Amino acid sequence: MSSDIDLEKAFDIICDKSCDRWEDIAQKLSPGNQTRIASLKQEYRDNLRQQCYNYLTRVWWEEQGDEASVQELCRVLGELRLNRTKSLVEKVCNISPAKISKEELEPQSSLTQEEVTHLSDRIRTLETKLSEKDNTIVKRLVYSTINLKLPSDTKNPWIEDIAVDEAGDVFVTDHDNNCVKCFDDKGQNKWITHSRNLNKPPHNVSLVNKKFIAVTKESSHFLDILRTNDGVKVKEVEHEPCLQPCLTICSDTVVISDAFTRKVHIYKMFNYNLTKVHTISPLMAKPPIWLPHHVHVTSDQKLLVSDWATETVQAFTLQGDHIFTYGADKQGRRQLSYPYGVCSDPANNILVADNMNNRIVLLTPDGQFVKDLPTKEDVLDEPLALTVAHGQLYVSAQSSIHIFQ
Repeated sequence: MSSDIDLEKAFDIICDKSCDRWEDIAQKLSPGNQTRIASLKQEYRDNLRQQCYNYLTRVWWEEQGDEASVQELCRVLGELRLNRTKSLVEKVCNISPAKISKEELEPQSSLTQEEVTHLSDRIRTLETKLSEKDNTIVKRLVYSTINLKLPSDTKNPWIEDIAVDEAGDVFVTDHDNNCVKCFDDKGQNKWITHSRNLNKPPHNVSLVNKKFIAVTKESSHFLDILRTNDGVKVKEVEHEPCLQPCLTICSDTVVISDAFTRKVHIYKMFNYNLTKVHTISPLMAKPPIWLPHHVHVTSDQKLLVSDWATETVQAFTLQGDHIFTYGADKQGRRQLSYPYGVCSDPANNILVADNMNNRIVLLTPDGQFVKDLPTKEDVLDEPLALTVAHGQLYVSAQSSIHIFQ
């Protein structure tokens, strides 16, 4: 049995991501309801999303009553190999993912020569357009990738967070493979630290200094300090207990949010000890924080919080005062769909991984829309984490990190 809130979240994701497969989903969930399925197709003839939503709420949920569960939805999504939708539902509803079959792990086919040619032409066109007039971090697209899938992985990588150090080494937390990975600036894997060495699955990662990174862990109240050169854990730092702790470190300021309590905790760190200086409670935000997913502190000391449930990015002072909200108006291009990672460039422009809209949104420092940066047309599909380093934008999507300059 699942809560009404979790079911509604799952329904929204399925309708947003896989409404074109709703009849297949219906056949799996309730094979004996052909008459009601046909009725919904007639009632909402030209609207697949409405067909999908009304099937899930008016047919399946009513049939199942208190027995309706997100787990059952995930089971059906897995059988239909709608794995990305299934992963999103599991993530938002905090469902432990089921084991994926060998068939589900089969890699996608490689690009044809025609697709490669089209992609190259598209990149050249975008390079020309972006280099003509653009003062933002992404001045032109120099497209390169780091493949994050390793032979030891049992699942396709799901990258919760990215950090890049001065040497160009890239650190990622891979949720689905329960590990922290490090790659050099040429994309070669340097080391991997599994959750068995951390006691809990890793969640977010942030640079502490040249020698160390910090990693939060799910359902934990400890921050692990790892060496950057080999991934060995050298220290644990205690913080407020968190179910899904998101992390950012800016100088001596440490911010940790939790999707379960919906709170954002602000600490000062001295000699690897944390002292809490403020907590942003859900009702201090506009709208109230519901599912804080990523946090980031800009160089001008704004605290940014992305929220999956309200589909907004909010800015606060480090004292907890609300500055602005982006995305709440739900109008056209300003609408976000499951915003994930958030970061800023050296000029304090804000970049948001707009996951379901397959794009990166660029905002001014005060939260005004500027434009879309890389999109699905630029081979950016369902972006997750992102960061800016060395004049480049690093974005995780699917099983790779895409680098834009």
